[in-house]
Amino acid sequence: MKAAQNLCALQCTSEEIAGFFNIDNDTLIARLKEEGYDGFSDFFKKYSANGKVSLRRHQWKLAEAGNATMLVWLG
Repeated sequence: MKAAQNLCALQCTSEEIAGFFNIDNDTLIARLKEEGYDGFSDFFKKYSANGKVSLRRHQWKLAEAGNATMLVWLG
């Protein structure tokens, strides 16, 4: 399940995650329900935030280093 969590952090879709595991998307959703999630959206909501925070952290570092594009983007 940790690999699927990491893929959510990379903003992967359920189809992409199912493809990574070489299973059908319906199988992925069934396994998530067996683990107590309401479905993929519930799982994604819980684990995608870490990726967004990581991306923002990297953008912020670029802006602090003087990257004009990131300064404008984050401004």
